[in-house]
Amino acid sequence: MDWKLSLADVLHIYHNSTGIVVTLLNKEGKPEQTFGEECRYCALFQEAAGKYCPCEQIHEHSVEQAGSVLKDIYIYSCPAGYVHFTVPIFCNGKLEAAVMGGPVSLDYPDIEYIDEVMRQFNLPLNYRNRLYAAYSSAPLVESERAYYLSRLLAAVIRSVQEPEKKPEEVSEKEIDSFMKFLDDESVYADQYEQEQAFISTVIAGDVDRAKACLNQLLSKIYFASGNQVTIIRTRVIELFALLSRAIIECGGKKSDVYNLTDAAVRKMNEANDLGQLSYDLMKILDSFFVLAFARYPASDSPAIKRALDYIGKNYHEPLSLNDLAKAVNLNPSYLSGLFQKKVGKSFSEYLTEIRISQAKYLLRKTDMPIIEVAMEVGFSDQTYFNKVFKKATEMTPKQYRKNGAEGVK
Repeated sequence: MDWKLSLADVLHIYHNSTGIVVTLLNKEGKPEQTFGEECRYCALFQEAAGKYCPCEQIHEHSVEQAGSVLKDIYIYSCPAGYVHFTVPIFCNGKLEAAVMGGPVSLDYPDIEYIDEVMRQFNLPLNYRNRLYAAYSSAPLVESERAYYLSRLLAAVIRSVQEPEKKPEEVSEKEIDSFMKFLDDESVYADQYEQEQAFISTVIAGDVDRAKACLNQLLSKIYFASGNQVTIIRTRVIELFALLSRAIIECGGKKSDVYNLTDAAVRKMNEANDLGQLSYDLMKILDSFFVLAFARYPASDSPAIKRALDYIGKNYHEPLSLNDLAKAVNLNPSYLSGLFQKKVGKSFSEYLTEIRISQAKYLLRKTDMPIIEVAMEVGFSDQTYFNKVFKKATEMTPKQYRKNGAEGVK
């Protein structure tokens, strides 16, 4: 069966089960098919804004962010004040289309917010009362439930985009799991744990996992905010501080990080509506990611790229050159020479750098015993860990924890 026919079937089921409107978009962000009736508020907003309506550009941007940047769900607030979530569809590794869920509302109508939207887009005054009356035409959804509705949409899409699996086997398992999540607050991941996971992936140089963790953090920020710009702005600035510190912790240039952070905070403070804030935020986070991963070597060798990815995911395990060679299907001697040539340092030197960077973070941010820190980053012997750590930082782990990172190489 053609995947679009299968997709149409599951999207029809999703809409009728949840009440959420879903729209199939092509890879350029143009709508191809909608399941559910158009929201009255959206129709009025588009009518009032006329040729200046930003919705089309925002939806195109959402496909780009979901398909090329995050490669996962992109959750955002539209200029009209609703929340949407866009899920990319890949075929053979290439972006083929996307599905946009929404709009959904996280709060009751607010005439002051309507007035702000009207001022922002210079809408005619005769639309004010009609927009206010129509705002409740989108489903009103609690923030945590909205998060799981977005994950559920991703699950049903995966059930038809992976032809090597039987759709009924994937969808029954995943959909049942996510439906249970909808009413179970206990499964909502702890914010602190999410932040720690994010920092760990940045330090390890694992770009894909870092973007996935970042997307989860952003999802929680949006959905826990009740769609309020002030709250979102505050939480996002906290995220900038978290990310800035992580970059500096693992060798980023302080002046570059501080300059970017200052500019980012100013930009966020200038954003008065959610649409602009969401758009600017993704550009800013792209810049942070450039700084975060600039220290990791970019290679034109597919084998070395696979090797670096493997190290980033497995540095905390016992890892030898032979293990790495087996993982990337190369002869150990050949890989050793290729690694030195492409990365500029040996495999063992690179692995040690990753482990020490992670250890420095754990020593500063947790109260884990030093032996546990050593084991957490891949050292089975504390004495050897102390020796390697002191060689890299000119401090013992205990001194580093006590004195902080000032003056550390």
